[in-house]
Amino acid sequence: MLQKKSYETAFFEAFPNDGSAGFIRGEGKTLEEAEGAAFGSWQKYRKCIEAGGHYWGRLRERKAKNAKSYLNGGCFCRGCGSFQTAMKPIVRLGKWRDPLTELDLDSISSGYAGTNDQYGRTLFLKGRAAGINIPPPPNLNGLPKDKIREISAMYQIGCEKAVKDFWVENRERILSKSQTTGGIGLLLSDICIRSLDNLVSRNTQNNFPT
Repeated sequence: MLQKKSYETAFFEAFPNDGSAGFIRGEGKTLEEAEGAAFGSWQKYRKCIEAGGHYWGRLRERKAKNAKSYLNGGCFCRGCGSFQTAMKPIVRLGKWRDPLTELDLDSISSGYAGTNDQYGRTLFLKGRAAGINIPPPPNLNGLPKDKIREISAMYQIGCEKAVKDFWVENRERILSKSQTTGGIGLLLSDICIRSLDNLVSRNTQNNFPT
């Protein structure tokens, strides 16, 4: 029996800090060829910068059939094709009205509602609409790493308290409306429920700092 030959290629990845691209990948038969391909892409992207700057769009190719726009903020330059996170994420209109799940609550308690991506922004809207007193997301722009860690930790504590209070009052109602069936989904749901129950058992109202 003949064994299929596996696909092998050398690749070179770079993350320029000059605004030319967020990420560059070059491939070739050798590492030198891969690096050369990546450098060629960088030169192409750099020319676009020097000609006046990138022209961002959410589609990889506007003329492609069935092309879908990126909703997470990822954009392609319509001039040179470079990729960066250049726009704010788009949250589907009305998505915050979707039923709140145990996975949502577990994610909110971890502080994820304070992130500025599509999922985080949706979590914040869904949680607030459901009556969870989620703290406003902190502004971490320009702060040193140690300060970011400190503020993020305090933000998570605030989120844990808000979710704990909500879970105590609404646990049975949320579980009665859960549509999770078997397989991985049921396993993930069970993990989240255990995590939320442990959050309640670990912390009483007086355990949380004010």
